[in-house]
Amino acid sequence: MTPYSGEKRASFTQYSAGGLFRWVDNGYKTDVQLQKNPAAYRRILSEHEGGWVKGLAMLPTIQELVANL
Repeated sequence: MTPYSGEKRASFTQYSAGGLFRWVDNGYKTDVQLQKNPAAYRRILSEHEGGWVKGLAMLPTIQELVANL
């Protein structure tokens, strides 16, 4: 018997439009509206620079996954 015997587990996934997050990041302005203020637009772009690299770095490596088995 495992320590989780009889335990039921469930999970769910939610999705949201990426445009909603961009709108909030842009100070509740669309990209088009934000581009009318070049300084603010450059600031936002610089804040997002390297976002994919930062996001990928948060994922576990295969070695980390195997170590947790």
